[in-house]
Amino acid sequence: GQFHLAIRDYDKALRLDPKFVLGYLIRGLALNELDQHMQAVENYDQAINLSPDFTHAFIRRALAHAVLGNDTEAQQDTDRAVELGANREHMEARLAAIQSSGSDYPSYSTIAAEHGPLELKDEE
Repeated sequence: GQFHLAIRDYDKALRLDPKFVLGYLIRGLALNELDQHMQAVENYDQAINLSPDFTHAFIRRALAHAVLGNDTEAQQDTDRAVELGANREHMEARLAAIQSSGSDYPSYSTIAAEHGPLELKDEE
């Protein structure tokens, strides 16, 4: 229901502004909720291409890769997220849970509680 509507709305927004970084991230979140993890990764890729220091895009892409079984990519994105300020213990625990038990993709509120609120760093 609502996730499909969100995707539709962000599709429209991104057609109007293809450089809307948060649009790619949020559309990726909605796609993850619908278990469309590969498409979510593509959206996180776009967000990272537009904003290479966007910590939350690396966090989310790492988790999506873990759900897809792409362990090498998940670890690379985790390392980059930690370089940008993410909490390594939380990231490693979340990846381990996904990899060992097939745990679901975590909600936005779970990630925000572990790594802080969603924010873009100012580009210089």
